[in-house]
Amino acid sequence: MAANLIRIGIVNCKSASDVVTIKTKAVTPKSEKSLVIPTTIFDTGSDSSLISNNIIKCLNLDVNRSNAPDLSDRR
Repeated sequence: MAANLIRIGIVNCKSASDVVTIKTKAVTPKSEKSLVIPTTIFDTGSDSSLISNNIIKCLNLDVNRSNAPDLSDRR
């Protein structure tokens, strides 16, 4: 399973008062495609990660959506 993970390199780190934002470079595991993302919110204590559909399309990633959390508004 670890072979399918995206390798993320921290290019530049800049601190904020309550959130860390970093410039990242994401490299796909099966090819040399990469994408530099100017501002990324980085939370080392999170149990999961969110990624936009645009990034998924740009890097041509396969996403397993079978265990996706429900993010609908429950008011």
